[in-house]
Amino acid sequence: MVSAMNLMLCVSACLDDVKSSSRSVSGGLLTRISCRIPILALICRWTVERRREPGDFILEIDGVGVYKNRLDEYKIARFNNKGYTEMPDEAFEASDVHTMNEIQMMHNGMKYLSEKISRFVIVEVINLKNNKLEFLPDSIVHLPFLSKLVLNLNSFSKFPEQLVKIESLEWLDLSNNQISELPEDIGKLINLQDLWMNRNKLSKLPDSFVHLVRLEVLKLDRNDFTEFPEQLGSMRSLEKLFIGCNLIHRVKRSVARNMMNSKTLRHIEMSMGMMRRDTVKGDAEDGSDDMLGYEELIKVLGNKLIM
Repeated sequence: MVSAMNLMLCVSACLDDVKSSSRSVSGGLLTRISCRIPILALICRWTVERRREPGDFILEIDGVGVYKNRLDEYKIARFNNKGYTEMPDEAFEASDVHTMNEIQMMHNGMKYLSEKISRFVIVEVINLKNNKLEFLPDSIVHLPFLSKLVLNLNSFSKFPEQLVKIESLEWLDLSNNQISELPEDIGKLINLQDLWMNRNKLSKLPDSFVHLVRLEVLKLDRNDFTEFPEQLGSMRSLEKLFIGCNLIHRVKRSVARNMMNSKTLRHIEMSMGMMRRDTVKGDAEDGSDDMLGYEELIKVLGNKLIM
């Protein structure tokens, strides 16, 4: 864990009026400790991200006192399993609407998300799992702290164009929809770390995909890819790739080597549904040695590959 002294130096640099010692932060002005402070990222990863809830704020750190401050409670607005077709007025009229950190509207029949969503000015997490949404309101781009958006199990046939304008996004889940392509400007999501697009209808990736320089986890399994996306050989931060259960038969040798030589990529999930062992045993059918089949791919990727 990061040392207490490093923690204090970081907080002191960010908050001028906070008094610090080797093991405490005091002074009454500290209201929250954000995971976005660089030196706290390691602590956040240990205390928060292991539960896969990026964007949370730390209210207590073992071994470091943060007493005599006004640490805010992490506030969640829950409207799950209510049968709502849209968010109820009470959600926007509550006195604490401006202080909510997370909104949950899971397992409803919601077809419409109100433009009033922008009233949740500091919201960091929005979970809209298992609804009937086809579009998002334009006002969603006015949520400057939104870091995690869950839209799986909805009715999107197109990638919501508003999302590429939300640079604060770190986690985006659009799995289990009907999306057939990603926008060319998806590369604008420079802070994106987790992208879940499994169980859609994707067949290719845009060239700008390589600009997702912080992307660590990518789920593309159960789509309609017939060729292995070349962009995946140039992802700077990618750690885990899931691309099984597609219709891919071959992989370019150069792409496979780039993935093998990657210093970050350590897990490539290519389930048996991806490559047909019986028909892909050698190099490309046209005799070119630029393509790898099933057996060659295993040799090149070694223990990074999980079939």
